[in-house]
Amino acid sequence: MRISEIKDQILDIIKSRLGDFQESGTYIRMKEWFEDKPPVVQKIIAWGSLVFTIFLVIFIPYGWMSSSSEYLDNFNSDKQLIREMLQISRDLSQITRIHRSISGGELKGRVTSVLDSFKLLPEQVVENVEKTFSIAESSLAPKGILQNGIQLTLKKINIKQFVDISHKLQTIENGSKLISIDMRANPEDAHYFDATYHVIAFSLPETHEALISDKSEKSDKKPLPKTDKIPPPQPPPPPPPGEN
Repeated sequence: MRISEIKDQILDIIKSRLGDFQESGTYIRMKEWFEDKPPVVQKIIAWGSLVFTIFLVIFIPYGWMSSSSEYLDNFNSDKQLIREMLQISRDLSQITRIHRSISGGELKGRVTSVLDSFKLLPEQVVENVEKTFSIAESSLAPKGILQNGIQLTLKKINIKQFVDISHKLQTIENGSKLISIDMRANPEDAHYFDATYHVIAFSLPETHEALISDKSEKSDKKPLPKTDKIPPPQPPPPPPPGEN
C-alpha cells in the first residue's frame, strides 16, 4: 500500500468523524449558543479558542521535553554515582590489610637475598644494619606505629644496578616502604655511584595487635541461647489405702 493511499484513508476517517460530530446534538446546541451571542463576543470566543489551542499545542510537547530532560539528568547523576561506587569498591579491594610486620632482622635477611641476586662483590656492600626510625624522620605513619627497618649502603654500583635495586627494595614486602635514597658519585670513579637506602617495616605494637585480635574473636563468637532449667522428675504419688 502506497503512502498516498494511507493518507487518503486517514483523511476519509477524519472527515467521517467530523461529520458525525457535526450531526450530534452537542455540536448543534453549541453552534446555536455561539450564533446567539453578539459579534464582539463571538470574536472573543473565537480568538480565545485559538489561543487556547495554540497553548495546548506548544505546552504539551514542552512538558514532555522538560520531563525527558529531567529524567536524563537523573540518569546521568545515578550513572556517575554508580561509577564512583564501583571505583571505591575497586580501591577498597586493592587495599592490602597490614598483618604482623616482619622484624628488622627478617627484613635485613630479605635485603641480603636481594643483594645476592645481583651478585655484588663483598666490598660493594658497605653496611646492611638494622635501624629504628622515629616519627620525626618519616611522616608516612601516624604516631604509635612501630618503624623498624634497615640502613643499606652500597658503593661503586652502576646506574642500572641502582634502578633495579631501588625497585626491588620498594616492593620487597607488604607493610614496608623505601622512604629515602641518598645517591652520589663515587669519589674514586665518577662512572659509578654510592647509594644509601632507608627501608622501613611498619607494624602495630603487640598490645594493640592483641587487642584487635581479641575483639575479632569476641565478635565471631555468638552467645548461646538461654534455656530454662528442666526440673528433675518427681516420684509418683503413693496409692490410696485399700488398693493393691
